[in-house]
Amino acid sequence: MTQIRQRPQWEYLEVFVDLDKKSWKDGTGRSRKLKKGQLGEALAELGREGWELAGTLPHGSADEEAWMFFKRPLIEGQEPSLIVDPTSPAVDSSEASERTA
Repeated sequence: MTQIRQRPQWEYLEVFVDLDKKSWKDGTGRSRKLKKGQLGEALAELGREGWELAGTLPHGSADEEAWMFFKRPLIEGQEPSLIVDPTSPAVDSSEASERTA
């Protein structure tokens, strides 16, 4: 008999990083000012929470700004979600309410 393997389900987190302004803001509303060497600490914190970097997307014309997208396995019984910051400059407020609903 063949067993059907269930595909993993994920939840996603969006993070905006501005290295010029030395700032970090994620979809949960957490934000911080980054000092030299603290980007690694912020990434390590997300790793301890189970988040894994899934991709990046440059923002604007400067190399200092980027979107970072993370994923982690969905807890059994939890609905999949995309955690975005509704005040994000790249998210239309009507679009954000649809994505977080």
